[in-house]
Amino acid sequence: MFTLQTKGYTLVEVLVAISILLLAIVGPMTIAAKGLQSAYYARQQATALFLAQEAIEVVVASRNDALIEAIKAGTALDTAWRDWVVSPVFALCRNASGCNFDVRYTNTGTVVSQGIGGLHVKNCNNLSQCVMKYDTNQIRARYNLMSGSNTEYTRVVKFINETDRDGNSQNDGVFIEVTVSWSARVFNNTTQSVVLTSAVYSIYE
Repeated sequence: MFTLQTKGYTLVEVLVAISILLLAIVGPMTIAAKGLQSAYYARQQATALFLAQEAIEVVVASRNDALIEAIKAGTALDTAWRDWVVSPVFALCRNASGCNFDVRYTNTGTVVSQGIGGLHVKNCNNLSQCVMKYDTNQIRARYNLMSGSNTEYTRVVKFINETDRDGNSQNDGVFIEVTVSWSARVFNNTTQSVVLTSAVYSIYE
């Protein structure tokens, strides 16, 4: 007479096997999700850096054009430099709240010409005025202040005059501080920011 014996898995063994299987599936998915989040944040940060650098380049271009125009007109460069430093072009940027500007618009708002054609300047005492927009209809300068849909980016530009030894801040450099902030979705919509600083001088004297 033969005795037939059967063996099965215990409940504990089944649960352990399921746990291992879940880890094998969920682990790579979690890593992939984190990778996507990091890539999305990196894209936001890169855009913020671009917007900050753009603002600095606009200021440098304005300084260059002002001094080049002075050379063409035969104006003394030290006079042209001092005029540029105190000109109304970036007056709002010298306020404590800073400013933001759009280089494409020259017929509305606070508009002043300074070599590069004109700037639409806004006061950032109300940050909602300095939120960047994105216009898909534009080939260039899709990020701007006047047209398109609001983005998550806010840009604030501040000027700080460097005071020289005789106390005349018009003769030395102008420090530029640009802060671009945004709401990072991957960090529960906490505010992130990048800050770029630079300085411009009367390099043609």
